[in-house]
Amino acid sequence: MAMFRKFLCPTLVLMLLTTMFTLTSNAQSGVENAEETHLAPATIHTYQPSVRYTNSANYTLKANGVVVPVVKGFSDYDYAHFSMSEGPVTYELTILNTDKVHEYSISPKKLGIQAEKIEGRTITFTTQSDEYLIVTMNNRQTRMVIAADPMEKDVPASNGEGIFNVTSAPYHVVSSGTPATGVSTRTASIQQAINDASQYGTLQGGGKQGIVYVPAGTYYIGNLVLKSNTAVYMEPGATFIGTGKTVDYKEHWFKDSMGRPATWWISTAFQSENIRIYGRGTIDGNGQALHDDKTSNGKGMINNLVVPIATSNFVMDGILIRESSGWAVV
Repeated sequence: MAMFRKFLCPTLVLMLLTTMFTLTSNAQSGVENAEETHLAPATIHTYQPSVRYTNSANYTLKANGVVVPVVKGFSDYDYAHFSMSEGPVTYELTILNTDKVHEYSISPKKLGIQAEKIEGRTITFTTQSDEYLIVTMNNRQTRMVIAADPMEKDVPASNGEGIFNVTSAPYHVVSSGTPATGVSTRTASIQQAINDASQYGTLQGGGKQGIVYVPAGTYYIGNLVLKSNTAVYMEPGATFIGTGKTVDYKEHWFKDSMGRPATWWISTAFQSENIRIYGRGTIDGNGQALHDDKTSNGKGMINNLVVPIATSNFVMDGILIRESSGWAVV
């Protein structure tokens, strides 16, 4: 699973979360790589980023000839997030606003990835499977994160029995590119879908889950509470975004060292079980704005983005998480 964490410090921490919450790599080097080269090139599936995001001014990327959107991230990272089938992928990474590639490095170093070609501003290199990479070019402060996930294997139907699509009746949630209006109504509707999915899954029994289906779009929301026997599926391009306004969030605790209250943005109900968040969507806390907003409480606020608390059998997979103003996942 993909996860970015953004704190109010200069470094954006890149994490790859698996079921065991450990960093893993499927790629091998040397002879093992040579043995894998018989695989057909991977098929690349890209996602349309939220309208909140702008294109990188530092890099462009192609994967097996497919243009992959590169999102302007923060001062230290821009990133590209996509999925791919099994097989090798050849990247063409171009650095902008310079004359040519003077130097580069590709991390993790243990993979031993080297450019096969350097031509002008573009380096070409190949991996044998999906990897998370950090590329530094010309010692530029803003590095390039390539976040390649495996293909999704259990995509649910968007409608049908046990599927609670937030954009369908009775919820009628509409994607919005701004947090100006409708936040409380939108949040309440998504919460109702969660409640209905929980009720369905619980009545079915046997570990069944009602599925809350979130189509691609931009959704500015307040606090959500996930309940037992519920799965939240976020389509590629589906993006939950924090409003950046303290008035929209509950205070769950207070951080003395920062002099600010804190909110659990998306948390689990106490004594809950059998909850899942999955797909290829993004959970974006908009933490800097929330930290700085003192209009309602005179202090600002920090946010923890996903808080599985007093729960069991909780799974999160494939979701990109970015820009908290406290620990992103607790």
